[in-house]
Amino acid sequence: DLSVFDINGWKIGIMICADGMFPETARSLALKGADVILYPNSREEVGIEAEAAAYANVIPVVVSNPTGFNGADQCQGTSRIISPAGQSIAAVKENKPGWAVAKLDLNEITQSKTIACVRRLRRPELYSVLTDKGNVQI
Repeated sequence: DLSVFDINGWKIGIMICADGMFPETARSLALKGADVILYPNSREEVGIEAEAAAYANVIPVVVSNPTGFNGADQCQGTSRIISPAGQSIAAVKENKPGWAVAKLDLNEITQSKTIACVRRLRRPELYSVLTDKGNVQI
């Protein structure tokens, strides 16, 4: 089960590694009220799924990915912080260790969620195939 944790007034959602490649993960965390999603990885690279998750759900996504060999893949780093608009606002260069640092304002995030056009255009009545039991495909 995907959980959202309250830490110092922030609701934190966590999607781990390959879970973040599927849009349902970020959407579920957003529907549970997450103010920010932490996205730790240990994969070769973290792609545009993080930017898409931030943009589609109007929520910041904080990506962490190591550099070096993890036992299966050569990890390329590219840790970053992504705004609710889906734009990287802080990033670490590929194959370089380091910190991505940005200030996130909870009031701005809350305001973004309420006025975002993408929220008004969402039509959940079209997505019942995702929630109807028996329709789940692997």
